Amino acid sequence: MMPLERIDLEQTLLPLEWLVSGLILQGYINTIASLPGEGKTALLTGLAWQASRMNGVFLERRVAHGVTLYVDFDAPGNGRTVRYWLDKHQCSFEDGDLNKIVVLEPDVNTYGLAEGELEQLTAVAKEVGARLILIDSFSSAFPSVDPIKLVQVQGPLWYLRRLALETEAAVVIVDHLPKPVSGERAGVRGIIGSVAKSAHARAVHILSRVPPKEVEGRTVLRWDTTKMSYSARPE
Repeated sequence: MMPLERIDLEQTLLPLEWLVSGLILQGYINTIASLPGEGKTALLTGLAWQASRMNGVFLERRVAHGVTLYVDFDAPGNGRTVRYWLDKHQCSFEDGDLNKIVVLEPDVNTYGLAEGELEQLTAVAKEVGARLILIDSFSSAFPSVDPIKLVQVQGPLWYLRRLALETEAAVVIVDHLPKPVSGERAGVRGIIGSVAKSAHARAVHILSRVPPKEVEGRTVLRWDTTKMSYSARPE
């Protein structure tokens, strides 16, 4: 039996489903990357909170209502960081539902997402009916993987792609950018490590901080979409 699946090109092609309209796809890997400390956790917990609302909005786009599974390997500790930001978002949008957000952290004996943990993650996602799965972050969830080596990066991304297919959730991987050199703008060289990270994702987004002197001293984040397979690339 051939281990490749032949696609019926006459079969009706189902419409795409978006977690965030035109921005974050369900059923696929989506990557969001920035330099450390630029505000990814604040922004993505905000996305999770908007998904918990019946009429959530993210970057002026409609957010599908559903359960978020937030897998926090970046700052474990009784969910303190995630819970801190969720409390902030709740103060601004009181109609959100905390029961629509499930937070997972590694225990003291867990060192990254190995095959067993990924299978457990898939089971939990199916159990709660997750529509959004946030993994924060790639380097923390897969600490033994050399991000530069294609052969090492392929394995985790294969499992995450399968996770997206089996759950039909939007799998969002939080990642990091290489440190800018010679005055270059953050993100011009893409995500840190192998190009496989971008190749496996259907959408890749870069977050960077706008120099305060350019925005009257305010804190402003710039959102760039560097890859978008199934929609017009937004500004």
